[in-house]
Amino acid sequence: MNEPDSSVSSVAPRVSPPGRTPQTQAALAPPRLAAVRPLARIAVANLRRRKAQSALLVAGIALGVAVVVAIDLANVSALAAFRRSTAAVTGRATHHIVGGPAGLDERVYARLATDPALADIALAPVVEGLVDVPALGGRTLTLLGVDPLSDAPFRDLLGSVARNGAREQVIGDQATGGDAVVGGDSGATSTGPLAAADAGDVGDVGDAASAATGEPTDAGPGPLLTLPNGVLLGRSLAAAAGAQVGRPLTLESGGPPVTATVIGLLDSADPLGRRALDALVVADISTAQVFLGRTGRLDRIDVRLPEAPGALALALSAVRADLPPGARVEAASAAADTVASMTDAFRLNLTALSLLALLVGMFLIFNTVRFSVVQRRATLATLRAIGVTRGEMCALVLGEAAVLGAVGAALGVGLGLVLGRGAVALVSRTINDLYFVVDVQGVDASPASLVRGALAGIAAALIAALIPAIEASRVSPITARRRSDQEASARRGVVRGALLAAAFGLVGAALLAVPSRSVTLGFVALGAIVFAFALLAPAVTVGMMALVRPLTGRLLGLPGRMAPRDVVRSLSRTGVAVGALMVALCVSIGVSVMVQSFRETVQSWLVQTLAADIFVSPAAAGPTRAGRTLPPTAADTFRRLPDVADVATAHPVELRTADGAPVDVLVVSRDIAGDGRRYLSAIGGAAAVARALAAGGVTVSEPLARRLDLRPGDVLTLAGDHGPRAFPIAGVFYDYGADQGIALMLDPVYRAAWDDAGITSLAVTLRPGVDADAYVDVLRERFARLDGIRLDLRSNRGLRGEVMTVFDRAFAITTALQILAVVVAFIGVLAALMAVQLERTRENATLRATGMTVGQVGSLAMTQTGLLGLVAGILSWPAGLTLALILIYVINRRSFGWTIQTHIDPLVFARALVLAVGAALLAGIAPAWRLVRQPIAASLREE
Repeated sequence: MNEPDSSVSSVAPRVSPPGRTPQTQAALAPPRLAAVRPLARIAVANLRRRKAQSALLVAGIALGVAVVVAIDLANVSALAAFRRSTAAVTGRATHHIVGGPAGLDERVYARLATDPALADIALAPVVEGLVDVPALGGRTLTLLGVDPLSDAPFRDLLGSVARNGAREQVIGDQATGGDAVVGGDSGATSTGPLAAADAGDVGDVGDAASAATGEPTDAGPGPLLTLPNGVLLGRSLAAAAGAQVGRPLTLESGGPPVTATVIGLLDSADPLGRRALDALVVADISTAQVFLGRTGRLDRIDVRLPEAPGALALALSAVRADLPPGARVEAASAAADTVASMTDAFRLNLTALSLLALLVGMFLIFNTVRFSVVQRRATLATLRAIGVTRGEMCALVLGEAAVLGAVGAALGVGLGLVLGRGAVALVSRTINDLYFVVDVQGVDASPASLVRGALAGIAAALIAALIPAIEASRVSPITARRRSDQEASARRGVVRGALLAAAFGLVGAALLAVPSRSVTLGFVALGAIVFAFALLAPAVTVGMMALVRPLTGRLLGLPGRMAPRDVVRSLSRTGVAVGALMVALCVSIGVSVMVQSFRETVQSWLVQTLAADIFVSPAAAGPTRAGRTLPPTAADTFRRLPDVADVATAHPVELRTADGAPVDVLVVSRDIAGDGRRYLSAIGGAAAVARALAAGGVTVSEPLARRLDLRPGDVLTLAGDHGPRAFPIAGVFYDYGADQGIALMLDPVYRAAWDDAGITSLAVTLRPGVDADAYVDVLRERFARLDGIRLDLRSNRGLRGEVMTVFDRAFAITTALQILAVVVAFIGVLAALMAVQLERTRENATLRATGMTVGQVGSLAMTQTGLLGLVAGILSWPAGLTLALILIYVINRRSFGWTIQTHIDPLVFARALVLAVGAALLAGIAPAWRLVRQPIAASLREE
């Protein structure tokens, strides 16, 4: 039995005054200053004596915090990189003038710039597109085409002063450290103007701006205006590409490769600004139009409007009065916020999964702190007897947990920074695959992310230690030495735990029944139901031990009869260990079933919708082909091939509703899915839908219908180039290609409303008997390029394989989170088993002294361990299935709008059971080894 710690004597006895009957008031009083120091010394002494337990608790907190920090850093870094690149492109514009999918006619800018009513409003035309840089391994960058003479109020890229007519425009604010442009090989940096490069490399930059405007000016705009195909690069980007000033640089944008000339290097005193520049290639607007194949077209016009509400309204009214039909003015932040919001659900799901790892760690903290209280019951009883109040006792235990939590949180933050690098790569790759191009070159060590992770770890430690702390405050000197009393109380608490589990389950079910689209509410309900299963762990453990005792007794003899009984005898700790392992396993099962169900659904959907043999699109080194189109003759070229039966065209575009909401539309010459397309709801059969499409209607995908609350028979109004157009909705179809949803529209209907003749891809159907995989190889040799445009040709099977590769990459980080949660649970089981074996040291020594062999004692310990894993594995089956159903039918539907067909693979459940038993046996090796090696005489001695 444990004796009181020697440090207890440092707490002076205190006798309560006679006649003071309400002792509970004193017991619950806050810690007195006089008792803080001795209690702190007791806490420190306890932590030193139990280094192994403390280390396991710290490890559990550290891993949980590391996962939370890594995911938070990945989310923050990806979003910050996107916002930096957007800010570098947008600059100080308050609004954008934008048009339809084909952009704006550049004559719109000319009309606005010469309108006397807009003389006080800064305007700048912009062309923007994506280009691949072969010198950077095909990395995708943003090509920004600007007018050097009108861009000064918006971006600090050229650092000079120019005059354009009556309007003065200042480029760069040298006093505020604006971006600088560097020229030449000497490395000298100009804080403002674009320094001339070597004349032998580039030519005479001269005072081109002065000649063009008739006003004195620095050399800033000159090179971009006068040097053909000139571009500016970020300094570190140029170094990575091996680019030098005056040297050529090849760019690919979907059309024929173009050769640009590097005429200067961009730099910034701000490290974050420098990162933003590393994703940009800057060119004169006419050069960018040629490179991107958009001669005569603008992507947008940047505008700076006054901030005062009255002046802003007048300026907006004046600008809109000059706009043609189909053009609109939108806030500069609106587009960036809309694009960034696409990933909100994705990032929220990752955050929720990372918090599950910390939740598993809380079981470990609870178990470890509770065992520490059990080990010191005699010491705590002595402290109570000499006058330590309940509040002081509770503060003692919470203080120990807070110290360990702080250490674990600090280690977790450091480990999270390391794991964050891998998490950033996985998250940014998924965003690039599914949403938009983001160039993340490193981890943004956001202080807020680090503080959030650290506070989450400390809070988890304190919350998990609260119940053991309350138990410590209630220790009675009379029953402190009777361990059986606590275990008897734990067994009596099985019924209370089951009732509490039922209550949490009902709360979770009620939250799921609330008619809401809130993903957060869905996760709260999911957490309540998972916690309900964890509360059931003790009751299930007691029931299963009663069932397996006859079997283990027949198979293993005496150890087999004793092991189930001993598991129940230590229910206060074994029940928590089972709960922790069960939570980790149920997360693994639930996510695995969800991912497999989604995978099977997507594969089935691909077979139904990709009803063509070969698919042709513009080649792109990066993950996106946004803005890249095929030559106008592409469809006829392939249609004339002898083995081709039919060619269908497709052209994805982003349109806007009447109130400005973005809508992705797939414009097709015909729906290649045909009768294979599955509808959630429609105005009639496939024939009726086809007639409605030909008459000017559209069909919408399930995610879009949920996002905009659309049904068959409703009308979708879109802003066309010649005014708003209303499109009746003929049906809502299942689709898993875009979580924001798409609308399907026939080509003639689209061309009548928008001035856009682009074609992005072809779906080629071969004649019967032609092998698509063999024929695509023939086409690749013949059509490596078409009219200078590099083509990407894939067979049906190849395209499906590519889609599934992207799918698997998207869930790679989910798999990593599952593994980390299981590792945290493994540590929890190890801590519980060590606690159980340490407590039973004398009991096991007595068994050996009375004739039980070393092998039997080891078998007893390992059987107990295996039984814990067995209970956790079996309990994880219903918990995991419930979790999977909630993920499929609630979380995913609210997050992404998809209806996923459930697919249950028995191997997932079998693997979970094997993992549970295997992890438990592995965790039990060290305690069992220590047990059999412990000298009997030393173990029988009391401390």
